[in-house]
Amino acid sequence: MPPPEVMVISHFPKDPAWQLLSNPLLLGEFLRQPMMKPKFFADGLQLVSPVRSQTNVGDEAKLVLANPKNVWLLASYNSKGGDNSQSCGHAVQGDQVTCKLPASGSYEMRLFTSTESQGEFNYVGQLEFNKS
Repeated sequence: MPPPEVMVISHFPKDPAWQLLSNPLLLGEFLRQPMMKPKFFADGLQLVSPVRSQTNVGDEAKLVLANPKNVWLLASYNSKGGDNSQSCGHAVQGDQVTCKLPASGSYEMRLFTSTESQGEFNYVGQLEFNKS
């Protein structure tokens, strides 16, 4: 049974009491939050920033995470709606992942995790970044 903080990522009950949170989300907050998969939470991760699904940035898209289990992180990006994915670099074991974005536009950044640096990486969520 997933905890309420995980369920509210993908489920928004009509009655706010069924969110089972001390401070239930408003519909707008629900719609603006990043869509992370249950595996993200099972890996012990918590998104520190950004906290919205879309963020305006300069040259870099950066995720800051709480990563108490020290899982390996890997990210890729592509132009929004495109299918030509680019790696953001090598796998890191820490609390941040950064992608240098090549040009102005909207990008989808996908996050993957693994328990090993050369192991199988699983998709755990994505965010959008708008480079000006």
